[in-house]
Amino acid sequence: MWRRDVNIVYSYLAFWLPVLLLINRKRFNIVRHRLRDVWVACSIYLLLQCCLVMYGGTNLMIFVSYSLPVALLVYVCVLKYGGVTLHELVVLIAVVFIFNRNWQFVPLPNTSFEQYLDFLGGYNDFLTRHSFARMIELAAWLIGFWTVRALLEAYVRCATLVDSVHA
Repeated sequence: MWRRDVNIVYSYLAFWLPVLLLINRKRFNIVRHRLRDVWVACSIYLLLQCCLVMYGGTNLMIFVSYSLPVALLVYVCVLKYGGVTLHELVVLIAVVFIFNRNWQFVPLPNTSFEQYLDFLGGYNDFLTRHSFARMIELAAWLIGFWTVRALLEAYVRCATLVDSVHA
């Protein structure tokens, strides 16, 4: 049972990767404020959707993708009101492209079902070394992106402070 739980967490993190890369405390508060009229409905929808994922079929990513309406609401809100910079968007697109292996051929399930599952990840209780490598890769992308953004924000604050002192 724990293997399925691990795959559920992985599937949610992989599906919400673009939103998770852009979110920070300030942007989360903006989203919460901007979506305050639908926040409760979105929360109930996601809770119900998560229950369906936990007790649904074997292809978890299909069930996780039903959270797309809420993910889009949050993503659009972050993009519109969160002050997302161009370099963040460029790196976001690159990270998602690399993480999703968009340049690679997807193995067909009728040729090699295990290679197909290894490529996609997040399938029922199917865990391999490749699954854990993908989870580590996902965590590294998130931590790396957040760290670089925090360092850049600190640099900009420091540069602004130095400029204001010299002015």
